[in-house]
Amino acid sequence: METTEPVNVRTPQMKNILIRNVTITDCPNAGIIRALPEAPLDGLTFSNVTISASTGMTIYHARNVLFENSSITAARGEKLMTYDATVTGLK
Repeated sequence: METTEPVNVRTPQMKNILIRNVTITDCPNAGIIRALPEAPLDGLTFSNVTISASTGMTIYHARNVLFENSSITAARGEKLMTYDATVTGLK
């Protein structure tokens, strides 16, 4: 279990991030996105992104993650694993 810290002026705020028109192939993993439990990422969009990897993507502490015309292919295991995250648009 992760410990949370009090939110203050030094706490990073990650919001409204757009990743667009990217193709990734032959990677060891599709990616790891990790924000802080006390300050979840809010608003991440993958638009026209294609990822092919040995293992899937893992997302921790995120809200409003959207996959739009995007895909993840994992050779082994799940293509997407989430922990305290809301994700839509990935089939």
